[in-house]
Amino acid sequence: MSTSMIPDLGSLSFWRIADIPFQTWVTALDGWLRPRHGGELWFGASQLDRWSSSSTALELIPSRLVRPTAGYFQAGRLLLDSLTCSVSQYPEPRVTRPIAC
Repeated sequence: MSTSMIPDLGSLSFWRIADIPFQTWVTALDGWLRPRHGGELWFGASQLDRWSSSSTALELIPSRLVRPTAGYFQAGRLLLDSLTCSVSQYPEPRVTRPIAC
């Protein structure tokens, strides 16, 4: 197979901008992984980043070569739907302020 026939992994990614604050995503996913890479949260080859003060950009990127079938694209969309739905039901993180002595 020539290199021109190998699909670009970026073109096989799934992304969504969700109206869920970044900190809510981080809090919800913190049980799985710890943030790294300059403040972005990474899981596998995927990433999560601030889009605006009230929205988050989520991109699911395959970490290996995949076969781009209809089932692959359906599973990716369903995973994004499931993640977004689960995190949208997660309670907002509370900001705690230090108590003055």
